[in-house]
Amino acid sequence: MNKPAKGVVFRVASQARVGGGHVSRCLAVARALADTVPVLMVLDPSAEASAARCAEAGIAATDGALDVDAGWGVCVLDGYEFTAADYVYYASVAALAVFDDLGDPAAMASLVINATPGLSGDRWGEQPALLGSRFAPIRPQFAALADRAVPAMPGHVLVTLGRTPAHAEAERVLDAIEAARNHEFDPEVTLILPAAAEAPDSLRRIIDRPSHRISMLESVPDMAAMLAETDLVIGAGGVSLLERMAAGIPSVSIVLADNQRAAIRGAAALGATRACELDDDSATGENLEEAIWRLASDLALRVAMARAGRDAVDDKGAKRIADALIALATEGAR
Repeated sequence: MNKPAKGVVFRVASQARVGGGHVSRCLAVARALADTVPVLMVLDPSAEASAARCAEAGIAATDGALDVDAGWGVCVLDGYEFTAADYVYYASVAALAVFDDLGDPAAMASLVINATPGLSGDRWGEQPALLGSRFAPIRPQFAALADRAVPAMPGHVLVTLGRTPAHAEAERVLDAIEAARNHEFDPEVTLILPAAAEAPDSLRRIIDRPSHRISMLESVPDMAAMLAETDLVIGAGGVSLLERMAAGIPSVSIVLADNQRAAIRGAAALGATRACELDDDSATGENLEEAIWRLASDLALRVAMARAGRDAVDDKGAKRIADALIALATEGAR
């Protein structure tokens, strides 16, 4: 007779400098688990913003030592800077599952989770795995936007480059929008810019021009609500790419870090975004100005892109991961 599944620990990279994607996807899975098994988020020290997000979601969190005697069934690691000792420690506590975006999961992991669009299958080499965008842990609020009509011409463009300051990149994107703007494509622009108070004068001069119709926010408490008012996104990769795919919002996606490249390329191959890099000499993406104008001016392309994103990402990824973690914990409890 099987014993009940034990609880799940998430050890998640949560400092402000690493952005919020790790916490976002772990919280999505934690919510899917919380009614079934105990859940605990183990955060980095002094990660106050991440702790506040956990509290708002009703998920227990700590930045202290893990109580190893609490009877954990699975430990999930999500971050790029964990050491070999971290993996050994958490694998000694319970079965180990890892979120992997770089194609290099820890060999001791009992389960690999990689939601990169275009991947498929249930093995990563010899390791059991959940692969592809079916396992994108997206909140249902994003998929609920999927029936929203695609307008003939984008009237509102959202620029979102992650939860870390990206002032130079934001300036480059706003310049590209202005280069693409004409009598047909004259959108209002919302820029989400963490640490906006530290924005350089060169960026503020672009934002402050009345003709540019640009507003700036430091953060958005409800990204799904923001996407409901958005016709086109220019944004980074990671979890935010998967969210706008689920919502059916056409986008130009910019590679801002190596860990985003595979997801953006995979989504572009599916027709769910346009891939760009800010270095115009790069052969891995298309010119940013051209990508913005091409997407803005082609309704059929945006309709097809919205459909491709919705087909690739639904709102069941977190539940699929949660089910797999419960099965792994139950297996270990036999």
